[in-house]
Amino acid sequence: MDPLLTAARNTDILEVARAISEGAGEYSLESIVYRDIEYQVSAAPEDTSLETLRNLPIPGKQMKIRDLGKVGLSIKEQTSISSFRGKECTGVLVWKTDQSSPVRISREVRRVVRELGRSGSPSFRIEIVRDSAETVITALRTLFLSSILGIAAAFLVITLYVKDLFKSLLVTGSIPVSLLVAVILLHGCGRSINLMTLGGMAVGIGMVVDNSVIVIEAMDTHSVSGISRSVREASPALYSATLTSVVVFLPVLFLPGMIGAVFSGLALAVIGSLAGSLVYARIIVPALSVLIIGRIPPAGRKQSGTLSRVYRRILKGVFRKPFRLLAAAAVCAFAGVAAGQGTRSEERRVGKECRARCAP
Repeated sequence: MDPLLTAARNTDILEVARAISEGAGEYSLESIVYRDIEYQVSAAPEDTSLETLRNLPIPGKQMKIRDLGKVGLSIKEQTSISSFRGKECTGVLVWKTDQSSPVRISREVRRVVRELGRSGSPSFRIEIVRDSAETVITALRTLFLSSILGIAAAFLVITLYVKDLFKSLLVTGSIPVSLLVAVILLHGCGRSINLMTLGGMAVGIGMVVDNSVIVIEAMDTHSVSGISRSVREASPALYSATLTSVVVFLPVLFLPGMIGAVFSGLALAVIGSLAGSLVYARIIVPALSVLIIGRIPPAGRKQSGTLSRVYRRILKGVFRKPFRLLAAAAVCAFAGVAAGQGTRSEERRVGKECRARCAP
């Protein structure tokens, strides 16, 4: 741009930039929704040659861009560099969409990199510096290990308590079934497996066995002919326990903005796990009990174990003097509030020290 011509014709650089943006730049159109996904549509002119740029009119004035200076091609001045292992290079970032899988994208990118490496010249080399899919793969392995440990721990504890191998297998079977339902729900909602959804499934592992335990304990007092009755009696406890946990995570689905986009996957995973555990306890547990065992031991045959006797003794002590329980609960609540106040005081102290050190 010629500053003398621009000043003489009472034009500034902003008007020139607006003329280029309106005549040769992209502009946004209306958005479209396809399969519950919103896409922003933009349009650009077909002809963006230098001759077209030269003949672009300045809005509101009887002149064109060529009247204010020269239009040509040039190389932008370099203001930053990318370096890898001490050599200058070109960095390329590959981002995934919300609906795509990071593992699949990583696999495709690595395939393309191998093809380019075989077809390129010896002086041309592509290397992957950082792959975020490795974090997801590590989290998947951690989830698998957590599932195995959770199943083993639940099986061991229930076996020691109820002393029945089949009942222990029934309860621990709710974990893989519930995780499968969570994955199906995430897929149906267009969510991929990422760190937040994996975290939600990990949280759900410790919550899904409760429904099966309730049903098995209810069936333990009836014969095969009374299984349906025992399941009906246990249904209010099943639904109330499940809905209580679901209501805690349900508002997360309606959080706006970036927070909702990040944490909604975790909430969906937990809700799917709990829904799977409810279906498993309400339908699969009674069906397997009838098909495999053939009968349920009637009441009165089960001997009270050590844990039951200790628990009964504790309950009797609490019922005799309930004020002790209330006093202990009040002490715990006060200790929790005091600990929170101490943590906030420490945070304020550290914040003051940081501001004092950063002050000029």
